[in-house]
Amino acid sequence: MKMNNKTKLYYHHCGSELMLGDAVVYKPICRRRLTGVVFYLPGVSSVHPRFERQGFRQWAIQLENGWILSWLFAPSELQPSHRIKFERRGVADFNDLDPSQELL
Repeated sequence: MKMNNKTKLYYHHCGSELMLGDAVVYKPICRRRLTGVVFYLPGVSSVHPRFERQGFRQWAIQLENGWILSWLFAPSELQPSHRIKFERRGVADFNDLDPSQELL
């Protein structure tokens, strides 16, 4: 796995940099595979209070079923799980998260 930059996230299986709008597959334990899109990425997305507050930052995936999964954004210490697999760049109908948008 290529991780020469301690400020970026890289996919476990291929070593490609994780980018906003990437199509991914998430495989939870004992459940079927779910497709999604990288929905929020600190430093790239406009700051949203759900994902950046009190000194903590998170990155997030929105799954096809509408669920939002988020993880701590600490590239020098933690990289994406092997359960998240890169599919392709730039989902065509992806819309960036507005900072004022309410999330459930």
